[in-house]
Amino acid sequence: MDETKVKEVYARLKIKMKNAYFMEQNTANLESFRVGASAYLDGPGQYENLSFFQICTNLEGKGIIGLDNLNVLEKLVENTPGGAQQLLKMINDAKKQIQGYMSAEVLPEPAGNFHRTDDTAVSHSLLQNIGKSNLHKSVGLISIRLDRTSSGTGFRVGKNFVMTAYHVFKSTIESDWETVINEAERSDNKEEIYEEIRRLFGVSPPDGIKPCHQRLPFGELFAYLQKKGRKVEDFEKSWKRNVSIAFGVRDGETTAGTFHFEYDIPFADKEHDVLVLQISENVKTLPPSLPLEERSVKSTVNLSGYPKGPTKVDLRTDIDCRVYKNNQNLQADVNEAIEWWKNQRNQDVTDQYADVQYNNDNGKVFLHTSVQFEDGSSGSPAIAMVNDQLVVQLMYLRGYPDFCYREKNFPPLKYLFEAGVSMPAVITLLQRSGLQILE
Repeated sequence: MDETKVKEVYARLKIKMKNAYFMEQNTANLESFRVGASAYLDGPGQYENLSFFQICTNLEGKGIIGLDNLNVLEKLVENTPGGAQQLLKMINDAKKQIQGYMSAEVLPEPAGNFHRTDDTAVSHSLLQNIGKSNLHKSVGLISIRLDRTSSGTGFRVGKNFVMTAYHVFKSTIESDWETVINEAERSDNKEEIYEEIRRLFGVSPPDGIKPCHQRLPFGELFAYLQKKGRKVEDFEKSWKRNVSIAFGVRDGETTAGTFHFEYDIPFADKEHDVLVLQISENVKTLPPSLPLEERSVKSTVNLSGYPKGPTKVDLRTDIDCRVYKNNQNLQADVNEAIEWWKNQRNQDVTDQYADVQYNNDNGKVFLHTSVQFEDGSSGSPAIAMVNDQLVVQLMYLRGYPDFCYREKNFPPLKYLFEAGVSMPAVITLLQRSGLQILE
C-alpha cells in the first residue's frame, strides 16, 4: 500500500469538500454537518461554532471518520441542503482512488497534457503547515473608494509595507497625476511646478506617468503645491480615509485588523505590474510579513486571495497550482487552446494568446489553477513550503485570454492561463531601486 498517496487523497478530499460546500458563508450546509457530527458524540451543541476542518479533526481523533473509514463521512453529507449529490460523488471518487493505492494499483499520470486535474493530491505536510500558519493574517483585501470603488489583494512584506499589483491602483495614480498637471497648467508658476515634478518623479510634464522601479511621492508634491498657493483638496486625508487593507477577512469581516496607507508610494513599476505601499499605523499592531523567494520559483504553488463572488468575501486558497517551467510546455497548451476556440467556437483567438509566452526580461511566470481567480484577486501571493516555512514564490497578476474575463465568456478551465511576477525578479527590482523595503 502506498500510505503517503492514500493520506494525500484523503487530505485533498477534505479541501475540495470545504472549498466547494463548507465555507463560512455556506451556513445551512455547515449547520447540517455540525448537527450530524454531534450525533456521534456528546449532543447537538458539541460542534456549534467549529469549522468543517475542526469538526473533521475531532471526529478523526475519536476514530469515527478517517482515510480508511469514509462511510460515516458519506452519512454526514447525504442530507446536505446544497450539493449532497456532488459531495457523495467526491467521497466515492476518493474511495476508488484509495482502494487502488491500497491494492498497489497505482495508475500512471495522463501523458501529453500539462494541466492539473481535480484529482491532483496535496502534500499532507503542506496541509499541516498551512493550517498551523498565520497566512490568513498576512493576506489582505484592498478597498479603494475614491472616484470609483475597486478592490484587490495585497500581502505583508518588510517592516510596514504591503505588496500588490500596480494595476490595482493604476486608475487612482493616473487620476492624481492628471490633477497635478491641471493645477500646474492653471498656475502662474507653471514652469517652476513642472521643475519640481521632474525632480520628484523623473518625468517631464505634461507627459503621462509610467513608473519604472521608483518612488511616487504624491504627498510631498501636493504639500509643495499648497505652499505655492494652489487650493488643492487635502488628498492625503482622502487617501487615508478611503483606501485601506483588511487582513484575515472571513465572511466579509476582518479578523486581523484594517489599516491605511501613506500617500507617498515607496515603490511602483508599471511594466512588471508591482506596487509597494507603506502602512500608516503603528508597526507593533501589524500582521506578520511573509518571506519572499530569492532564488527560483518552485514548480508547485498555492494561491491565496480574495476573488469576488456572489457571497461575502472570504480568503480562498487554491492548492497545488502547477507553474510552467519552460516555454515548450506552455506553448503546447496554448496551441491546444487556440485549436479548441477554432473548432468549437469558430473563433481565431491567436492574438488573444500572444502574450502567453516567456520573456526572461519581465519576470512573468505562468501557471494553471483549478478555480477562476477573477476580480479582486490581483496581487494575491502564491506560496510554497521551503525548509518547513511558507515562502511567497510569485504574485498573481491576471488571467488570459483577457476577453474571457472581460466578457465572462469562458472556455473549459484548462484553456485559461494565469500570469504572475516572480519574487526573485521583484527582489531584483527593489534592490535596483535602492529602497530599503525588505529589511
